[in-house]
Amino acid sequence: MAVELDSLIECFARGSVPEKYDALRQLIAQRKHHTAVKDKRFQTGIDSLLQIVGDPLAADLDRLLSVAILGRLASTVKRLREVIYKSLHSPLEKILPEPSLLSEPDDRSYIGYACERIQPEWGVIYCARAAIYEETGEQSRVAFLKALMSMKPDLASLLQLLSEIVHEFIPVTEDPGTSTARRLKRLMAALRIALSETLIEPGEEPGKQLAQVCRAAFKDVPAPKQEGSLFEAAEGLGAVVHEMVRLRFSLATESSTYSALKVIKSKVPGYVWERFAVASQSLEQVAQDISEALLILAKQGITDDSLAGELAIAAGHEKYGRQMMKKLAKIAGLSANARNWLAEGENQDPVNTQTPQGETRQLNDDSQLADLLVDSLRFQVLGSAGCQQILPEIEMLDPRLGEEVKRLLQRGVALCDTIQTIARRKGLRVRGNPGDEEEYAPLEHEVIGDNRGIRRVRIIRPVVEQVRDNGVAFVISKGVVERI
Repeated sequence: MAVELDSLIECFARGSVPEKYDALRQLIAQRKHHTAVKDKRFQTGIDSLLQIVGDPLAADLDRLLSVAILGRLASTVKRLREVIYKSLHSPLEKILPEPSLLSEPDDRSYIGYACERIQPEWGVIYCARAAIYEETGEQSRVAFLKALMSMKPDLASLLQLLSEIVHEFIPVTEDPGTSTARRLKRLMAALRIALSETLIEPGEEPGKQLAQVCRAAFKDVPAPKQEGSLFEAAEGLGAVVHEMVRLRFSLATESSTYSALKVIKSKVPGYVWERFAVASQSLEQVAQDISEALLILAKQGITDDSLAGELAIAAGHEKYGRQMMKKLAKIAGLSANARNWLAEGENQDPVNTQTPQGETRQLNDDSQLADLLVDSLRFQVLGSAGCQQILPEIEMLDPRLGEEVKRLLQRGVALCDTIQTIARRKGLRVRGNPGDEEEYAPLEHEVIGDNRGIRRVRIIRPVVEQVRDNGVAFVISKGVVERI
């Protein structure tokens, strides 16, 4: 037994890259790798792998396989993880060959993990192409998408990049349309998983960019001969849309979030789409998301015909969307106008708020929403700092607790974004930031302490104002300030 262990260690230290690869896999299979890494010769093998990764003259397969070996080692020996990835920064300044040269999907996954940790300058295009062109390794597709998320500022910009690259993907098959639809299905399945495991910002109208991915995928290929492949793609798109809403619930109130479903629906007859949508699990979730968004808006007295149209698409037909809206109309706490719109699809004259009682109630509601708006912005700042500074420490000590904290932060950010969306629709906006200095205005500021003789103040809690239809802004919630 000792002779075999010594032989494997020596092979890892002195052998060729494929021999090192086989030696490590045998050590792991025999559960001897933790013992092996304590041998000084093992570090010699690691050093030689790092040298090969950074050598542009080395064989392409050797460079890729070296990264895969180091990645496998980092994932199985926790105490080496940080050391290995830190050591890879310099060698990975030089772009790697295409990961498709590796025959094992697991090995390609380790390339994705390395890109996520190192975030090389060349990694963005590399990972996007790898995710789209990956053939059989769904785990490696997820790894490359997660790496891409670590390098792109938001989901919208990530999807824009994917649309540019997926346009180049034209399968050389007898039925390229069907092959494209199935590739889109796999890409969406991986994207959903990657989204569920990250805290990436949504960006500007990610739904529109998702629709562009669909258009780009089918732009230069004929219609799929197998119609079912389109529904497989639609199922995946619905799951991604639902995941986007979970990422930031305010997206549910924007009709552009659901644009991708229109792209697929336009490729099939209406009655066929209805049959598919009624049986689709992901579209049922999307329809429920839209229904909840309509209810939230209705409780604020807001009606949205375009969002009602998106509900009809997700539900399969206008009649099913109308049935869901009529159920919402029975919920207590709605204005007469909102209730009528949900039940009949028609807007009545809004409730008169010009009476003293109506105006007072409206001002109280707006004032409470203004306070929520300021608190939501503050929570987002603290939540972002928590994700960057606190969450990694929790995950290291207790991964399970880390997942719960991450989920809690996601829901908190989603709630804050919903508050901000409703506030925008009501014309509310925050003016100034904590720490800013400005001229003292008694009608806009509440001063902590004595306000006699004040000229300039420092903001503690900003002013919230409402911009009316005529463009005039009124202070809804005074800012809290202190004397400079």
